[in-house]
Amino acid sequence: MIESRAVLVLAVDPGTVAVGWAMFAVPSPGARPELAGFGTLRPKGEDFLDRCHDTASRLPGAVGQAPDRIVVERPFLRPEAGQGQSILKLGISAGAILGAFPGIPWALCSGHKTKARADLYARAYGAEAGSEHARDAVSMGHYWISKRGLFT
Repeated sequence: MIESRAVLVLAVDPGTVAVGWAMFAVPSPGARPELAGFGTLRPKGEDFLDRCHDTASRLPGAVGQAPDRIVVERPFLRPEAGQGQSILKLGISAGAILGAFPGIPWALCSGHKTKARADLYARAYGAEAGSEHARDAVSMGHYWISKRGLFT
């Protein structure tokens, strides 16, 4: 008899100053995912590439276990950001995050983003006390899992 285990999905909201993450456990096809953990990393380093390296070296320890799948927010431009962040920097940050988990299947996700939706899913999973970045990761993870049919 083969015993199945939950599929672990790590959702990451990459950034140059803060990186939000949420780990979901999907017990079985059709089952509602459980939020196994969430948090925010504030990368250390004066240089952008140092911060990317710091994120890549600390994220696996922060999430605590290797995921079966990773979903990273697709880089996009937000005119209201006004912080000098570029799509290139966010892409490099996402690449560093994916490099921290070699061999793990990954996907990019977009289309989940509204503050109201992120807050709604954060409350539904008991993560409303998390940072904006962590709440975004919870919302994106829920969205991606639901769109991929890992649960109904």
